[in-house]
Amino acid sequence: MTIAANPSAAPAAAAPSEAGPSLYAKAVIALFFVVLFIPGSFYVGIRLTPMRVYLLLMFVPMILRLLGDRTVRPTAVDGLVLATIAWRCLGILANHGTEQTVFAVSLFLETSAGYLLGRAFIRSAADFRFFIKCFLFVLLALTPLVLLEFVTHQRVLKNLAGMVLEQVPSPQTAQGMRFGMTRVILAFEHPTVFGAVCAMAFVNAFYVFRIPLNIAFAALVGFLAILTISSSALLTLAMQIALIGYAVVFRKFVRKWVVLIVVSTVLSLSFELLFGMSVLEFVISEVMFNPLSGDSRALHFQFAFREVMRNPFFGVGLGDWGAPFWLSQATDSYWLSLALRYGVPALLLTGLMFGVHFLKVAYATGLNDLESGLRVGYNITFATAMVMFFYTSFFHSTFIFFMMYCGAGAWFYDRHLKNVLRRTSGIPRERRRPGPTLRAAALPAGTRSRPATAGARGVGPGRLGGR
Repeated sequence: MTIAANPSAAPAAAAPSEAGPSLYAKAVIALFFVVLFIPGSFYVGIRLTPMRVYLLLMFVPMILRLLGDRTVRPTAVDGLVLATIAWRCLGILANHGTEQTVFAVSLFLETSAGYLLGRAFIRSAADFRFFIKCFLFVLLALTPLVLLEFVTHQRVLKNLAGMVLEQVPSPQTAQGMRFGMTRVILAFEHPTVFGAVCAMAFVNAFYVFRIPLNIAFAALVGFLAILTISSSALLTLAMQIALIGYAVVFRKFVRKWVVLIVVSTVLSLSFELLFGMSVLEFVISEVMFNPLSGDSRALHFQFAFREVMRNPFFGVGLGDWGAPFWLSQATDSYWLSLALRYGVPALLLTGLMFGVHFLKVAYATGLNDLESGLRVGYNITFATAMVMFFYTSFFHSTFIFFMMYCGAGAWFYDRHLKNVLRRTSGIPRERRRPGPTLRAAALPAGTRSRPATAGARGVGPGRLGGR
C-alpha cells in the first residue's frame, strides 16, 4: 500500500498552485474550532451547546455548497457514513421508543453535519492546510489557559465559560490529579479526551509546516498532551513518532506500509505466544500510569462484552448496562461503547466506513509532492486514531470534530481532473469517444499532444483516460 509518493519530513516545501480558500470558507473553518473549544450548554426547551448552534446555522449553507460544487461526487464512504449514523439512531428508537426521538434526530443531524462540513469546505490542499493551521493556532492561543489550569489547579476555561453557560462537573479527585499535579482538561469531559484531541494535531503539524516551524508546533502539541498526564495520549504520540520516523527512513521503499502491517501482526502474535498476553494487556498492566485504571478497563471490557452478547443487534441504548456496582457505566473505549450502546452492526458498519475511507485516501492517485506529504500526515493520524479508540473515546463535540476530520480527507480521492472535466464538459460519459487522454483533453483547442510510446512506462492512451 503506497501512502505517499514522497513522504519527506518537510513536505510543505512548495506552496499550493491552486487558489487558497475564500474568506467565507476561512470564516466557517475558523469558527468551527472556536466553538469546539467553548465548554458548556444552555437550555431553551432543548439542550443546546455552541457546537449545536453552529451546526444548525451552517446546515443549509453547507448543503447548498455541496450541491453547487461540481467537483463533489457521491462516494461509498458517504453512503457508509449515513448508514452508520442511521443504524445508531435506529438502535436508540428500538431501545427507548419515541421518548428519545429528539435525541435520535439530534444524533443524526450533528454527526452527519460534522462529516458533510468537512466535505463541503475542504476541497484542496490549500483548504486542508488552513484547516490544520486553524486547529494549531487555536491550541496555541489557549496555551496560557492550559498552563494556568496546570499551575493553579483550577479549570480556568470552564470557569470563564461558566459565567454564561452551564458546565458539567469536572473530575477533581483521583481523575483530576495525578502525581500531585493537575491533569489538564481545558474544554472537554476528561483529560484523556483533551490528550486525544492534541494527538490529532501532532502529526499534521509536522507535515503542514516547513522546518523548523513543523518541529516547533509538533513540540507544542506534544507538550500540551503531556500536561494531561495521560498514558493514553503519550502512547498515541509514541506510535505517531515511530510512524513518522519509519516514513522518513523508508521513504523510497514503495511497499513499506504493507511490510509494516505484516511485521506488526507477526510480532503481536509472537508476543502473545511467548508471554501469554496480548500487547494491549501488556500496555494495561505495565505501561499505564495507574495500574488500577488498567484493571478497571479490563473489567469494563469483560462485563461489557457479556452485555453485547446478550444484546447483539441494537445494544442497550442509553440505559444502564450490567456493570457491577463498583464500576462506572461509562466506557473508555470508543469501539466497545459503540457495540455496547448500538449493537454489533453499528460496530461493523463504523469499522467498514473508516477502513474504506482510509484505503481510498491511501490509494488516491494524481497527487503532487505537497499533497502526498499531507496525505502521509493525514493517514498516520487516522490510523493511530483507530488504535487510540481502543482505549479512548470521543464524546459529543469531539466526535463531531473527528467526523469533520474524516470529511476533510475526502478531497484526496474525490477531486480529480477527470471528475472536473466530466462535470464541466456537459457530455454524457457513455457518449464520449474513447481514446484521448486527460492531458490531451485539458490542452487548449487546436493543440495536439504526442501519442505515448510503448516504452513510456506503461502509460498509454487508455491508462489515464478514455476507456
